[in-house]
Amino acid sequence: MTPSIAQGGASLLISWSIKNKNVLVVGGCEHAASRVFYALESDAHVTVVSPLSKLCDTLHARLHRDEFKLVDRHFSQTDLDGKSLVVCVSRDEHTARSVLTSAKQRKIPVNVSIFPELSDFWFCSTHRESGIQIAVSTGGNGPKLADKIRRKLAGSIEGSSGRAVKRLSTLRQHLVAADKKGDAKKRLEFINRVTDQWSIEKLAELTDSDIKKLVDCYLNGEHHIPSFSIRTGTVKLVGAGPGSVELLTVAAHSAIVDADLLIVDSNVPKDITEIASGHIHFINVTEEKHAVLKHVETLALEALKHGKDVVRLVSGDPFITGYGVEEYKILHAHGFQPVVIPGLVSKPQKLPYKPTKPVITPPVKVPEIAPALETEVPPVKHVKHTELSEIASHYRTVHQVAHGANSTVAAVSYALSDVAFSFPVFQQHTAGDHLHKISSNHTLNAYGHKTKIVSMATRVGTGSAVHGTLSAGNGAIKTSVVASSPALSVLIPSMYEISRQKLGTVFHVSTSQKIDDSVELIPGIGDVVSAAESGFAVVTSSNVQESYDMALASHIISGINSVPVLHAYDGAYVAREIGEIHVADEKSIKAISGYLSKNHGVQHKSVIDSIECVFDEMSAAFGKHYQPFEYFGSKSADVVIVSIGVVSELVKQLVKDHSKIGVVSVRVYRPWSAKHFMETVPKSAGKVIVLDDGTRGLFGDVLSVVYSGWKHAPRILKAEFKPAPDNFSVAGVAHAMSSFIPALASVKDKDGGVVFWDYEKTRDVAKNVFESSTGLKKYVSVDSTGIQKVVVSQLSKSTAVVKSADYIGVHAKELLSDFNIAKSVMRKGTIVVNAPWKTIEDVEKEVPGQIRAELARKNVNLVLVDADYYAKNFTLYLGKEREYVVEILSGVYFHLKGDAKGMAELKKRCAKEDNFNVAYTKLSAVHRAIEKLKHLSVPVYWTTASELHTISHPAHVLNSVEIESVHFGEEKEKEEFTAALKKKYHSYLPLLFKEAFKVKKALRPDVKDGYEVTLTENIRVTPDNYDRNVFHMEMDISGTGLKYDIGEALGVYGHNDAVAVERFLHEYGADKGQVVEIEHEGKLEIRTLSQVFIQHLDVFGKPGKKFYAAIAELATDPSERAHLFHLISTQGSDDLKLLADEHTVTYADLLIKFKSARPSVQKLLWLIPTIKPRHYSIASSQNMHPDSVHLLVVLVDWNTPVGEYRTGQCTRYLSTLKVGQTLTVSVKPSVMKLPPNHSQPVIMAGLGTGMAPFRAFIEERAYQRSLGVDVGPMVLYFGSRHRAMEYLYGEELEAYAEDGLLTHLRLAFSRDQKQKIYIQHKIKEDKVMLSEMLLKHKGAFYLCGPTWPVPDVRAALVESFEEMKGWSKEHASEVLEELKEEDRYILEVY
Repeated sequence: MTPSIAQGGASLLISWSIKNKNVLVVGGCEHAASRVFYALESDAHVTVVSPLSKLCDTLHARLHRDEFKLVDRHFSQTDLDGKSLVVCVSRDEHTARSVLTSAKQRKIPVNVSIFPELSDFWFCSTHRESGIQIAVSTGGNGPKLADKIRRKLAGSIEGSSGRAVKRLSTLRQHLVAADKKGDAKKRLEFINRVTDQWSIEKLAELTDSDIKKLVDCYLNGEHHIPSFSIRTGTVKLVGAGPGSVELLTVAAHSAIVDADLLIVDSNVPKDITEIASGHIHFINVTEEKHAVLKHVETLALEALKHGKDVVRLVSGDPFITGYGVEEYKILHAHGFQPVVIPGLVSKPQKLPYKPTKPVITPPVKVPEIAPALETEVPPVKHVKHTELSEIASHYRTVHQVAHGANSTVAAVSYALSDVAFSFPVFQQHTAGDHLHKISSNHTLNAYGHKTKIVSMATRVGTGSAVHGTLSAGNGAIKTSVVASSPALSVLIPSMYEISRQKLGTVFHVSTSQKIDDSVELIPGIGDVVSAAESGFAVVTSSNVQESYDMALASHIISGINSVPVLHAYDGAYVAREIGEIHVADEKSIKAISGYLSKNHGVQHKSVIDSIECVFDEMSAAFGKHYQPFEYFGSKSADVVIVSIGVVSELVKQLVKDHSKIGVVSVRVYRPWSAKHFMETVPKSAGKVIVLDDGTRGLFGDVLSVVYSGWKHAPRILKAEFKPAPDNFSVAGVAHAMSSFIPALASVKDKDGGVVFWDYEKTRDVAKNVFESSTGLKKYVSVDSTGIQKVVVSQLSKSTAVVKSADYIGVHAKELLSDFNIAKSVMRKGTIVVNAPWKTIEDVEKEVPGQIRAELARKNVNLVLVDADYYAKNFTLYLGKEREYVVEILSGVYFHLKGDAKGMAELKKRCAKEDNFNVAYTKLSAVHRAIEKLKHLSVPVYWTTASELHTISHPAHVLNSVEIESVHFGEEKEKEEFTAALKKKYHSYLPLLFKEAFKVKKALRPDVKDGYEVTLTENIRVTPDNYDRNVFHMEMDISGTGLKYDIGEALGVYGHNDAVAVERFLHEYGADKGQVVEIEHEGKLEIRTLSQVFIQHLDVFGKPGKKFYAAIAELATDPSERAHLFHLISTQGSDDLKLLADEHTVTYADLLIKFKSARPSVQKLLWLIPTIKPRHYSIASSQNMHPDSVHLLVVLVDWNTPVGEYRTGQCTRYLSTLKVGQTLTVSVKPSVMKLPPNHSQPVIMAGLGTGMAPFRAFIEERAYQRSLGVDVGPMVLYFGSRHRAMEYLYGEELEAYAEDGLLTHLRLAFSRDQKQKIYIQHKIKEDKVMLSEMLLKHKGAFYLCGPTWPVPDVRAALVESFEEMKGWSKEHASEVLEELKEEDRYILEVY
């Protein structure tokens, strides 16, 4: 064959990889923007040189997204430093020539738009689609013509070409992975043969199965390339759920990412569509319904016929709820089988059309989830499991007092689990707390070992730990979860996977919701409704006894049928309800555990059959026959109310007094059985009223039964009832339904019940009363938001809130100032107040008018007792006073109620005292207090007292999550010192006669173990134009005696800004030169007032509630006083939080704002706490720097919502220190220690200033090596935003790496490229090396920096152990925990 003759004059068209290379673009016009785009498309690091004012709009937008670095000026030759490619689009000839000349001198390839003939390269007109790129060049002679030619060529390219490139790339990757010999030439020949034999269309349709067959063909050495049929396209109907990428199911996420075409509703959030890689076509949801359907049909069928994968993405979850049935039918009619993938949604989304009637989802089999609706359930044949029935017949119970449903479910979860996970939203008084208490007592579970308790952070992704545990054991590891219902939002993605794999587990979920943005909890099942479509069976309980029974039943159902079960119980009331219940004895629990071990997954019935079977067989044990739907009331009821959860308890009480009303309580919410529901509702019912809490979940389920073949279906109505403290009662439920049943409008709550109002110290009064009573329930409501925790205990025979008590005990008089306690007492009821008052005039002075008016209108019997007085008088031994007060108040209740049994129990408790004197004086104090009770008649004129007071007091406390009592910042600052203002001449004697008075000069003499050091260097290490001010400090410690070890932290006692202090003292009217004498541990310190406020008092710190309370008492201006008292009240908690967290209000701010509430300067010295040290990791080795200590610090700064710039107190102080100034420091030990053996590998991961301790590590190893010590490898992963801006100690690190001390330097600059890269990505790449270093060579891993990457870093290490060692995920996690115990996996995060 004759070779072609080279004609010359052409350009060499090459594909040049500039990934991670530095490209310089000079100019800021749109032409420059196109060049920047080309470079970014090629994954280069781009720098643009142009004045900011001359940037075009496109470049402004890219700059805002941090896609390139801007040099805000004209070109300078230094801009070429480190550049691999230069592009100049400037129209200024002088600039263009300067760029061209300078680049050529440095031999850097350059393109100058106005001198194409002198340029080293030209830009081609490029077309890019999927995996293919086409470039057209005219050699710089006609760029516009090149564009025309390019467009013409692009129009002739089939869409399959790009897909063919992508699929061929996938084949190549599989061949590389499978080819152990690494024969690149052979692989290329094989790929060429596939390309020659198969058409572009066929290559584009390569499936994963085809690729596997081709790889097998290659490995077997076959020369024949097989032919495979071209596949047809697939279609998936996907719900976007609540609109968050993080809450998408795994299946939905994968479908959206992998689709060739997405047909998307226009109201689907951009956050979700941005993850798509294929073509997106938006549908206008405001169009008519038929137009939407036609549009979807046309687009989908065209793509499917060409073999494309199509996703129909809609807002909400209409394909699951049934409203998307028309689209399903259209596609099905054309021969395609749509796959339905659920999203997550708690309430119906806005649909693009209005259905004519509710439609039930057609019988589509969805592999991702279990069916949400069982409309046709075959007749149940209850075949008794002989063994389970036998266990039930021998089931024995013990009687005990249950302290809320949290304790009962925790007991069952612990007894029947190998591993129990806890996902609390609130950190205290949860079922997880009870699990830990059981474990701390070294209790063995029913299988003879301790249950492993795993407390998880409630955040996105943590649910995978549960899924992983279940998968690792293939269901053999008995696993349960206790969680608060808000945690379900992060658990749902894992729940779908658990359900899909049919992994048996039990989720015990405490259901509740908050009122708006407060911390108050009320009943609510909205989160459970969202999780109900995950495929979990859902059973509910409505009181403490049921919570125990259903917990037990759930474990049995899950075990024998290998199905995940969600047990929902009320977390607002039942979780805190204290009552007498019957629980299985130890022998019975062990019998059940043995049964579950032998019969794991043996049942193959439908889920509803399995649940009903367990209910039947365990009825003898429970003493009650539970059913999927339970009916209470008349068998011939005209109206039936449907309810779920704790609200059912109220409805049951309501129907007792109404013969024509019944109630259906939903026990099994999922799977929803229409058949069982129809069988439960009496045929006489003409109306069915669904009591819905606003989520519409239950109403939708009941309504669906109408369309499931229910003959003579009654009318289905919805009554909305949102439980709240003021309506959670029988009357509250009745009022919600009164529009449908007018007779209920007159229902009132019955009188009766007891309520005790306490602070923490007297809350045991309710306990004493409860334990001496029978048949009562005790419910505790706690408000932890105030200065002191308020505890309200209600005792009654009902689950409802006590609305009209016959006895109220107010055991702290201050509560009468904050709450309208009288509102919940019945007419002529009794209110007992623990107070030192003696007359009605005393009461009048202290009790607000609104409350006095309520007392008068109800003609209340007011009784006064001074329990604190008698407790003090009769207390013989320190520490017993609280017990005396509790017994006195308990005795008063028993006396006034005529409860002889209770009084006898009180005497027994006292008699148990070891010391007779204590027992005797306790009883004497009780009797004396009872003798001195004061019964007061409430004056009639009090009925008008409320007119004098405009402040409205709440009638109940916030039913908040209970928080352990803690000291406020100001309280713990009451140190052993006194401060006094003195005349200036008082300080003269010590200063004149220093030797006699032994005077010493010190910066902070009050600091124990403190050192005064001198600053020798303070250098900013980030550029001045960078928004993060990171600085390196060095301090001279010679002669101070300061010693520090590797990894320790330096505590710095910062000073307040002197100018700000002077301004504050001036506005406060204080003399900055005033002498202050401070007596501290027997020593006298003399300072000026200015010094005290600069060096000692944290006047620019955040005040606690007690400070607000202190200045509120001093306020003389009525409006300021009212405002301050509002802030510390329960109603003002949100406003106080806003001031503290967002506006970052300081002590100084408050004192300046509330001018009438200013304490004396003397009092301020006591009220404002002292400045505490801030600790910073030491960034040096003392062996390397014997007389110096180094720090690496970032300035903490922010803007308040009103635009005020603020800085952290200590970092501001450090950033402004000048060389030669002294500062006070101390040393704090740390867990960051080098391994004891110098040869052990050290792996360090530092983010930003988290680099500090690792600089010390490296210096220490360098020092050891200089002594001839053989040191082990050192690996550093360093991460920050930009290499050019924040490569901290970069030159040092490069030098250590060049020297070989730092054996591996892994850098992750997250914003230097289009796709963000973090240290966890680098760690994943090194899994082989890390696994060997940590496991084989006993290395140690350290992480220092913010907390957010910890889960990903941990996951990367666990994954490396799994892959390298072949371990299970559970075993790999356990090994990592062992490393942690051996101090070889150490985290210092903040």
